[in-house]
Amino acid sequence: MIITKTKNSIRDFFIIFMVLTIILPLLTLGIFSIIASAGSLQEEITKANTEQLAIINSNIEQYINSSIDELSSIKYLLDQGTVYDSSIMNFMLESITVSHDQILSTEISDENGILLNTYPHDPVRIGTDISGYEYFKRALISETGFWSSSFIPEQLDSPVSSISQPWKGGIVTTFFSLENLQSFVELSISHNQDRFITITDQRGVYIAHPEKDKVALRENDTSFRYFQKKWSGEPISETMTYNDGKYLTYVSIIDSAGWKVALYQNISTLRKPGLIMSAWIFLLTIIVLSFAYILAEKLINGITDSLNDLISTARNIADGNYQPQLPSMEFLEFNELSDSLTKMTEEIHLRETELIYSEQMQKNIINSIATVLIGIDGEGIVTLWNQHVEKTTGLKAAEAIGKHLDNVVPRLSEEMDKILEAIETDRKLENKRIPYEIDGEHHFENISVYPLTGNIRGAVIRIDDVTENVRIEEMMIQSEKMLSVGGLAAGMAHEINNPLAGVLQTASVMGNRLSDIKDIQSNIKAADEAGTSIESIKKYMKIRGIPRMISSINESGKRVAAIVENMLSFARKSEQQTSSYSLNTLIDRTIELAATDYDLKRDYDFKSIKIIREYDESLPEIPCEGAKIQQVLLNIFRNGAEAMNEAETKESRFVLRTKADLYNRKVFIEIEDNGPGMDEETQKRIFEPFFTTKPVGVGTGLGLSVSYFIITENHNGEMSVKSKKGVGSTFTISLPF
Repeated sequence: MIITKTKNSIRDFFIIFMVLTIILPLLTLGIFSIIASAGSLQEEITKANTEQLAIINSNIEQYINSSIDELSSIKYLLDQGTVYDSSIMNFMLESITVSHDQILSTEISDENGILLNTYPHDPVRIGTDISGYEYFKRALISETGFWSSSFIPEQLDSPVSSISQPWKGGIVTTFFSLENLQSFVELSISHNQDRFITITDQRGVYIAHPEKDKVALRENDTSFRYFQKKWSGEPISETMTYNDGKYLTYVSIIDSAGWKVALYQNISTLRKPGLIMSAWIFLLTIIVLSFAYILAEKLINGITDSLNDLISTARNIADGNYQPQLPSMEFLEFNELSDSLTKMTEEIHLRETELIYSEQMQKNIINSIATVLIGIDGEGIVTLWNQHVEKTTGLKAAEAIGKHLDNVVPRLSEEMDKILEAIETDRKLENKRIPYEIDGEHHFENISVYPLTGNIRGAVIRIDDVTENVRIEEMMIQSEKMLSVGGLAAGMAHEINNPLAGVLQTASVMGNRLSDIKDIQSNIKAADEAGTSIESIKKYMKIRGIPRMISSINESGKRVAAIVENMLSFARKSEQQTSSYSLNTLIDRTIELAATDYDLKRDYDFKSIKIIREYDESLPEIPCEGAKIQQVLLNIFRNGAEAMNEAETKESRFVLRTKADLYNRKVFIEIEDNGPGMDEETQKRIFEPFFTTKPVGVGTGLGLSVSYFIITENHNGEMSVKSKKGVGSTFTISLPF
């Protein structure tokens, strides 16, 4: 912000300059004449008074410095000690008070204003609270100490002052008498009508005065002009009236205490020689001044007109007009200044254009980065907010910049200490996979903090959403697990096949031997050796149902063999080979797999779900990857079965339909359930990767998205869903043939 201070105009300056140039010789002559008559006397008096004032100042400084030194020694001991020792302080206070007759008493208080010690020792006062006294409050916040104004106690008739200095545990204060200062005044100069000395404190109250009753009455000196001026630290002189006389007053200040020492010199004898000369000089000055003003006015008009033109041009430039029209100037110097101003304007315009372009380029680069970029200063206040973070948080840059990072991105509050530590240590910080929730969905992000270089304290925070990466890694881990499980399942199926083949073979042999029991000679021979007949054995087996049992063993074994073969076929790695398959057969085989799937049987029996088949028996075989189509169907069956189980659907069922559109050469599979159904928002996102309505750790959200990919990308088909909340869902798959 530019602060414009009011100054005299150049016109006034030139007029005054011209006038002073003309009348200065006259004034010099007049002043010299006055000084010649009275200067010698005044010089001698001034020298004597100045020297006398310096001596008095020195004596007073020595007088009060002795008290300050003693106070500083006590403060030093207090600051050096780790524990306040009252016995040592008693001795110190007694020593300095007794050895300096101007010191009346000394006291020590803690930082809460409680008196710890006094000398002379006053048990009544020790422990009292002095925190309300001004000298305590002022000294406690001061680094160098505080001098109190003078005052006259009830038991004394001379003024007293105090100085207080802070120590690490409170303040220490010394009260000393100012009575000796009266002696300085009386001994330094004899009181007469020509000159005398006074000493006043910070408020202008007399500490010492030749007329001692003025001190007792507390008459003050604040009406004099040297008190009303801003003190510069240098001695000043003032002319003032005192007791109907004019006095030249010399004033100096006692820096340590803020007291003022004033020496008054009667000047009536110094003025008479120059009074007559002053009158003549004044008359001559008025006459010459009139002529000088007329000449200066004429000269200044030509200069100010040119300056006004330049000022007007400069204002236009400040308003953004970089093509000013500068008129020709009367003086050569102003024309050169005009040319320089024109060149400067062109340079400013060029640099401003480059700066605007650079700022826009930087802003576009920052906003083009598809990641969250936030700039903060050393206190955590936001200084940069790109467009991506606007989209992420919903806050515009104008709403975020200037606020603390905690307030605009609350989820970073837990990382705030680490971020500020990275700024202080100038080290890059990276926190990976930080979990957070948005609208109930779990997300992960990487937070990187880059401290700014140079002398600027702050950092740029980069936040990357790595949710998809984390889920892909989880999917890969899950896929590896599934591959391992598939391998184990295939191995188990092979191991089951070996004993199963033995069971089926043995059951087949038994059936063959018992079916034609009369025609086999070995059977007749064995019956004779056992002491029975073939008819008895056959009757016994019929009564016990043995032929039926053997037939049941054969049927069950064949069913197990079919299930194992189905599992082996599904578990084999896909070679992305397309063959012709019957969709009806693939659906039935997938239902058999679903009925044996462990996850489906964990909480309920899939076989309890009613399956209604509405197949088109004339459906042609279609080219497809059978294992992948089974994977799609199995995902739909699993999701539907789990949904119906969670909703505790009564009489759960799947309606399976197949049909063909010969005209468009497409076949359709419809899988309808009577589960809880889905709302519209879920239907829109059901095929999105990683979208799931299941709790964390239960579902990956990839089953239906992978199924959708298999149908649409691998088989050039279509997959859709229709659902109504509380009624059920229907998945439709269309495949070309």
